[in-house]
Amino acid sequence: MTREIRELTCIVCPVGCRLRAAVEDGQLLDVEGNSCKRGAEYAQAELCAPKRTVTSTVRVYGGFLPLVPVRTLEPIPKHRIGQALIEMAKARVNAPVDIHQVVVADVAGTGVDVIASRSMPEKAG
Repeated sequence: MTREIRELTCIVCPVGCRLRAAVEDGQLLDVEGNSCKRGAEYAQAELCAPKRTVTSTVRVYGGFLPLVPVRTLEPIPKHRIGQALIEMAKARVNAPVDIHQVVVADVAGTGVDVIASRSMPEKAG
């Protein structure tokens, strides 16, 4: 049983509290430095099951531009990001593309969809 102190900055709000979290065998024991309960919740999530929102681009056939920016609708587990990026790189979509249109469903088996971050009209002419 190894107890360690991990330091991190809470990103839930603009205050940016400096957190000190005691972790033992992958379990969060205590959090200090948070000015609200959201800081403790953030430390729990970040240290025990980190997630991230992933952004990338997807190829568009017949679009005004060749790529459309995309993002995951919700954060996904950090260990699934690599597979998610591979799936996004392989994805193709036909223009027109609407903002928030699902481009990749259930990316990397996470249950989270990848959506377009902007509209992409068809190429004129």
